[in-house]
Amino acid sequence: MKQLSELVLASPEQRERFSDALGLQPIFYLAYRKATMSRAYRFLGIWWHQVHFMPTSSRCGSKKDQARVVSNHFHRHSVWDVILRGILVNLDRERFEVVLYNLGHIEDEETKLAKSLSDLWRDSRSVSGLDGWLKAVAADRPDAIFYPEIGMEHLTLRLASRRLARFSLPAGTPITTGLPTIDLFFSGELIEPPEADSHYRERLVRLPGTGCCTSLSNLSRRTASVGCGPGKAPWCALCHCQRFFKFDPGYDALFADIAAATAHALLS
Repeated sequence: MKQLSELVLASPEQRERFSDALGLQPIFYLAYRKATMSRAYRFLGIWWHQVHFMPTSSRCGSKKDQARVVSNHFHRHSVWDVILRGILVNLDRERFEVVLYNLGHIEDEETKLAKSLSDLWRDSRSVSGLDGWLKAVAADRPDAIFYPEIGMEHLTLRLASRRLARFSLPAGTPITTGLPTIDLFFSGELIEPPEADSHYRERLVRLPGTGCCTSLSNLSRRTASVGCGPGKAPWCALCHCQRFFKFDPGYDALFADIAAATAHALLS
């Protein structure tokens, strides 16, 4: 990582090439490899801070607190379902002015709901490319920007790497962004160990429970048969609520231990 840092910082041309390469593929998967992610994000945070720093002045005149949200997922998606929908549905509109920046292109019924919950809606129909979004955000002069995720999509990551507001804060996967432009990290008291503050470059804020205010849309109910019934052994269904690539291979043995310790277990 030290050699990579020296190579990238050697010249403006090298930094530009590296920036273009990052734009092609977000580093989302590194977040699930503890040692690799920590080194990479620490390096990226230092580099971006040197190359991209865009201060803005605070917007004046509004009597409401500002709620600015930047996301690629104002549609049916885990980011929307688990984190963002509940926040917007339950936000006190008498207190907050809501501005939503939709960086994505997917639209559905949940997108219509998001629009109805905003005071100002910006999307790719009126704003285009990184420069366009930088100008749009700067024109709005946000006091704070909330990112429900950082790292799943390159444009969100590039915006988060710049100082576009006095405060920037994410939520979601409880892993540090490593970026010096991010001030706080919203997580949950039930999912963070006592020493978790040392795991974050940001100041960790432990919200009650899981830290999420989830408000799900109407979902179709699904049932599945797992072999229960007369003459059959009772099953214990264990639900694995994440995709397997999100678990480091070093923990693979835990799944075998759980299955071995549970009679007639079904892991799904």
